[in-house]
Amino acid sequence: MKKALVLVPILFFLAITIVPGLVLAQGGASGPVGPGGASGPVSGGGPGGAGGGPNGTTIVVPDPLNCPSSATQSPIVCVLNRVITAIYWIAFPVVTLMILIGAFQILTAAGNPEKLKMGRNTILYAVIGFAVVLFASGITSIIQSILSGP
Repeated sequence: MKKALVLVPILFFLAITIVPGLVLAQGGASGPVGPGGASGPVSGGGPGGAGGGPNGTTIVVPDPLNCPSSATQSPIVCVLNRVITAIYWIAFPVVTLMILIGAFQILTAAGNPEKLKMGRNTILYAVIGFAVVLFASGITSIIQSILSGP
Protein backbone atom coordinates (compact mmCIF):
# COMPACT_ATOMS: atom_id res chain seq x y z
CA MET A 1 0.00 0.00 0.00
CA LYS A 2 2.86 2.38 0.79
CA LYS A 3 4.32 1.68 -2.65
CA ALA A 4 1.02 2.73 -4.22
CA LEU A 5 1.00 5.95 -2.20
CA VAL A 6 4.52 6.72 -3.42
CA LEU A 7 3.67 5.78 -7.00
CA VAL A 8 0.58 8.02 -7.28
CA PRO A 9 2.44 11.37 -6.88
CA ILE A 10 5.11 10.22 -9.33
CA LEU A 11 2.48 9.31 -11.94
CA PHE A 12 0.67 12.58 -11.26
CA PHE A 13 3.89 14.55 -11.80
CA LEU A 14 4.59 12.68 -15.04
CA ALA A 15 1.04 13.30 -16.22
CA ILE A 16 1.33 17.01 -15.52
CA THR A 17 4.67 17.37 -17.29
CA ILE A 18 4.29 15.03 -20.26
CA VAL A 19 0.59 14.81 -21.19
CA PRO A 20 0.00 18.54 -21.91
CA GLY A 21 2.95 18.59 -24.28
CA LEU A 22 1.62 15.57 -26.13
CA VAL A 23 -1.90 16.95 -26.29
CA LEU A 24 -0.83 20.40 -27.43
CA ALA A 25 1.52 18.90 -30.01
CA GLN A 26 -1.40 17.11 -31.70
CA GLY A 27 -3.66 20.15 -32.07
CA GLY A 28 -3.75 21.88 -35.42
CA ALA A 29 -3.20 25.61 -35.65
CA SER A 30 -5.80 27.95 -37.06
CA GLY A 31 -3.17 29.52 -39.26
CA PRO A 32 0.41 30.67 -39.31
CA VAL A 33 1.41 33.18 -36.69
CA GLY A 34 3.96 35.88 -37.24
CA PRO A 35 5.86 38.16 -34.88
CA GLY A 36 3.73 39.60 -32.10
CA GLY A 37 0.94 37.07 -32.73
CA ALA A 38 0.02 38.46 -36.16
CA SER A 39 -1.22 35.94 -38.69
CA GLY A 40 0.80 35.27 -41.79
CA PRO A 41 4.17 33.83 -42.71
CA VAL A 42 7.28 34.66 -40.76
CA SER A 43 10.21 35.69 -42.87
CA GLY A 44 13.71 36.36 -41.72
CA GLY A 45 16.57 38.17 -43.33
CA GLY A 46 18.84 35.15 -43.68
CA PRO A 47 21.38 34.37 -46.36
CA GLY A 48 18.56 34.02 -48.90
CA GLY A 49 17.86 37.76 -48.79
CA ALA A 50 14.94 39.72 -47.45
CA GLY A 51 12.42 37.23 -48.87
CA GLY A 52 12.82 34.64 -46.13
CA GLY A 53 15.19 32.02 -44.84
CA PRO A 54 17.80 30.13 -46.85
CA ASN A 55 16.93 29.86 -50.54
CA GLY A 56 13.95 32.24 -50.11
CA THR A 57 11.86 29.81 -48.00
CA THR A 58 9.20 31.01 -45.62
CA ILE A 59 9.05 29.76 -42.01
CA VAL A 60 5.58 29.18 -40.59
CA VAL A 61 5.16 29.08 -36.81
CA PRO A 62 1.77 27.65 -35.70
CA ASP A 63 -0.03 28.79 -32.56
CA PRO A 64 0.18 25.75 -30.21
CA LEU A 65 -2.71 26.90 -28.02
CA ASN A 66 -4.96 27.80 -30.96
CA CYS A 67 -6.03 30.99 -29.19
CA PRO A 68 -8.05 33.34 -31.37
CA SER A 69 -6.75 36.86 -31.61
CA SER A 70 -9.79 38.98 -30.82
CA ALA A 71 -10.56 42.15 -28.95
CA THR A 72 -13.03 40.39 -26.66
CA GLN A 73 -10.58 37.97 -25.05
CA SER A 74 -7.12 38.66 -23.68
CA PRO A 75 -4.31 36.21 -24.56
CA ILE A 76 -3.72 35.71 -20.84
CA VAL A 77 -7.31 34.62 -20.33
CA CYS A 78 -7.08 32.27 -23.29
CA VAL A 79 -3.96 30.65 -21.85
CA LEU A 80 -5.61 30.35 -18.42
CA ASN A 81 -8.67 28.71 -19.98
CA ARG A 82 -6.48 26.22 -21.84
CA VAL A 83 -4.51 25.39 -18.68
CA ILE A 84 -7.69 24.89 -16.64
CA THR A 85 -9.11 22.63 -19.33
CA ALA A 86 -5.94 20.53 -19.19
CA ILE A 87 -6.19 20.41 -15.39
CA TYR A 88 -9.80 19.17 -15.69
CA TRP A 89 -8.65 16.34 -17.92
CA ILE A 90 -5.98 15.39 -15.39
CA ALA A 91 -8.14 15.91 -12.27
CA PHE A 92 -11.00 13.58 -13.20
CA PRO A 93 -8.93 10.37 -13.32
CA VAL A 94 -6.76 11.41 -10.37
CA VAL A 95 -9.82 12.05 -8.15
CA THR A 96 -11.36 8.75 -9.23
CA LEU A 97 -8.13 6.93 -8.42
CA MET A 98 -7.77 8.62 -5.03
CA ILE A 99 -11.37 7.79 -4.07
CA LEU A 100 -10.75 4.17 -5.03
CA ILE A 101 -7.55 4.14 -2.97
CA GLY A 102 -9.41 5.65 0.01
CA ALA A 103 -12.20 3.08 -0.36
CA PHE A 104 -9.62 0.30 -0.50
CA GLN A 105 -8.00 1.65 2.67
CA ILE A 106 -11.38 1.66 4.43
CA LEU A 107 -12.21 -1.86 3.24
CA THR A 108 -8.87 -3.27 4.37
CA ALA A 109 -8.84 -1.42 7.72
CA ALA A 110 -10.06 -4.58 9.52
CA GLY A 111 -11.21 -2.58 12.52
CA ASN A 112 -8.01 -0.55 12.80
CA PRO A 113 -9.18 3.02 13.53
CA GLU A 114 -5.98 4.59 12.17
CA LYS A 115 -6.36 2.94 8.76
CA LEU A 116 -10.05 3.81 8.72
CA LYS A 117 -9.25 7.46 9.44
CA MET A 118 -6.52 7.45 6.78
CA GLY A 119 -9.00 6.13 4.18
CA ARG A 120 -11.58 8.76 5.12
CA ASN A 121 -8.94 11.50 4.92
CA THR A 122 -7.83 10.27 1.50
CA ILE A 123 -11.38 10.55 0.16
CA LEU A 124 -11.95 13.89 1.91
CA TYR A 125 -8.76 15.45 0.51
CA ALA A 126 -9.54 14.12 -2.98
CA VAL A 127 -12.98 15.76 -2.88
CA ILE A 128 -11.54 19.03 -1.53
CA GLY A 129 -8.88 19.06 -4.26
CA PHE A 130 -11.51 18.41 -6.91
CA ALA A 131 -13.63 21.27 -5.55
CA VAL A 132 -10.61 23.57 -5.88
CA VAL A 133 -10.20 22.48 -9.51
CA LEU A 134 -13.88 23.16 -10.18
CA PHE A 135 -13.62 26.64 -8.65
CA ALA A 136 -10.68 27.41 -10.95
CA SER A 137 -12.96 28.28 -13.86
CA GLY A 138 -14.77 30.77 -11.65
CA ILE A 139 -11.46 32.32 -10.71
CA THR A 140 -10.61 32.58 -14.40
CA SER A 141 -13.82 34.48 -15.12
CA ILE A 142 -13.03 36.85 -12.23
CA ILE A 143 -9.54 37.49 -13.65
CA GLN A 144 -11.08 38.04 -17.09
CA SER A 145 -13.51 40.64 -15.74
CA ILE A 146 -10.67 42.41 -13.90
CA LEU A 147 -8.41 42.48 -16.98
CA SER A 148 -11.14 43.55 -19.40
CA GLY A 149 -11.98 46.61 -17.33
CA PRO A 150 -15.30 48.44 -17.10
